[in-house]
Amino acid sequence: MKRLLLLLLVCGLLTACATSPAGRSQLMLISPESAIVESKKAYLSTVGELNKKDKLANDPALSKRVVAIGAMSDKPAFLSTHPAPGNREEALAAMVPAMRKLNPTGTLAAAHRVDIVR
Repeated sequence: MKRLLLLLLVCGLLTACATSPAGRSQLMLISPESAIVESKKAYLSTVGELNKKDKLANDPALSKRVVAIGAMSDKPAFLSTHPAPGNREEALAAMVPAMRKLNPTGTLAAAHRVDIVR
């Protein structure tokens, strides 16, 4: 009986495995659709809290710059700071000329205090 339960548990866990967009295997305890719905709820909740505290960016020039940077690619790229195989340095170096066009004078953005919201 114990072996049967163990076998069923292992089979259940194996069928719950999925491949992430980054190509890694991961255990999915909920469906991707449910995860998206919950992510949207959490995002809207966080935005609502930040809005109440007047901590959302409302500078049109900054918004325009962010949109311009986002429009530089036809698809999102995963460029984290964590070590990964591939040519991350080359990809980042290839972006430098386009980024310099967005800020030709090299003006640094003003530094602002950042509060960690938990």
